[in-house]
Amino acid sequence: MALELKINVTSNKDSFTFFETTCAYDAVTNDTGWGTPNPETTDATSATLYITQPGNTTVTDTIDLSTYFPVDDGTGIKYFQTQLEDFTGNGVIQDGIWTFEYEVFVTEGEESVEYTTTCKFLFDANIRCCLSKRASRIDITSCNSAYDEETYHLKMLHESAVAAFCKQEYEKAERIIEYLKTKCDCCCQD
Repeated sequence: MALELKINVTSNKDSFTFFETTCAYDAVTNDTGWGTPNPETTDATSATLYITQPGNTTVTDTIDLSTYFPVDDGTGIKYFQTQLEDFTGNGVIQDGIWTFEYEVFVTEGEESVEYTTTCKFLFDANIRCCLSKRASRIDITSCNSAYDEETYHLKMLHESAVAAFCKQEYEKAERIIEYLKTKCDCCCQD
């Protein structure tokens, strides 16, 4: 099999960590990994991460990863919101669907060959924080107040957004997230 780049992203409210999870070639468990018969990590001439933030259709950030990647051991690198070129937050990662495209050029013989992979990631830490704080304010003795009902409704909408994202219904998930952001602009920037 040919080399197949794999990536993963994790986050918290103010940073994301990018992992290259292509890993090393193994004839039985990972025949699309780095190493013979596929290109070696040392054959790479560049590694770039292109990020499209929520609400955008074009790349908003370009990060040269050549100093750190590619790797064949699943290593990650952390970036803070303030390090992004198009800083749009107030010190926190903006909730919504982010797109990460990882591009690596390797020399194969006399040619430069491009390998790419794309990963969509749902950042929702601020919404989860808000909903958690709302839920902690529910009065268990009178679970039918308007505030309680709205909190239950918002929690269900959040679950719907996550389900839509998992089913690759990105537009639907984004619409729900945008609505939740209007209701959850409270308390989680601290």
